[in-house]
Amino acid sequence: WVLLVGFVVSLGGTVLGLRLAFGSVESVDPSQKATVLAASISRAMAFTAAGLVLDAVVFVVLLVVALR
Repeated sequence: WVLLVGFVVSLGGTVLGLRLAFGSVESVDPSQKATVLAASISRAMAFTAAGLVLDAVVFVVLLVVALR
């Protein structure tokens, strides 16, 4: 269950980050939209990667504990 919760939180963070990314573009000068959007999407993907790495670490720890 721990891995499932971690995955759902990671996925939820991605979706929320992308929503915020596209929402932030509305109030930006048109010449800056691509820059702001790219930075926001990059941040959302970084959080996704961090969540997946955390899930992998938890998986390995649970596997080691289960095999003892």
